[in-house]
Amino acid sequence: MNELFNFILEQAQNAHFYIFGLFLLAGFNVPVSEDLLIVSGAIISVNFAPHNATVLFLACYMGAYLSDIICYFVGRRLGPRIISVKPFSKLINKKRLDTIAGFYAKYGIWALFFGRFIPFGVRNALFMSAGISKMNFGKFALVDLVSCTITTLILFSLGRSFAENYEVLFDHIARSKWFIGGLAALVVLFLWYLRRKKLSGSPGDALS
Repeated sequence: MNELFNFILEQAQNAHFYIFGLFLLAGFNVPVSEDLLIVSGAIISVNFAPHNATVLFLACYMGAYLSDIICYFVGRRLGPRIISVKPFSKLINKKRLDTIAGFYAKYGIWALFFGRFIPFGVRNALFMSAGISKMNFGKFALVDLVSCTITTLILFSLGRSFAENYEVLFDHIARSKWFIGGLAALVVLFLWYLRRKKLSGSPGDALS
């Protein structure tokens, strides 16, 4: 992913084409982080191609939305046998499929709405499961459009904010390094204490 990001930076003037294409690939379960693509597009729109800010946002927005629709139709076309078809079998197995079906049965469209906020392959599994269960496409498209709009706006805004203020943030972190280092040391010591207490208690537990 780092190599892809560096390549997109080098091609900043055409970054919207690459970002849009990568989103479409993500719809077919190619391991590309949608969140990172949106944030990358936002950073490029500030530091490398400010004149293309609107186009980059639209590339992220439409790419993310179409990626979701691709996931839906992959699930709808392949059905339950998707669990045996690579590369989708790496994302969805029988257990996960049953779990997600349970979420839909219990929470309905809210499972779809809030599921889009969860990265690391969860959202793709949700969208494919929606297709497998043959959820009404109009309902899927509308709910996902609202959720996609919110997530894209939030991530793109955060990415732009970071790009515009990164020097201030890094300066603040540098000034706080002793505090952060001390806090990290306390956490490590606490975890070490818990582990030592657990190990020292093991023999007694075994004898009791």
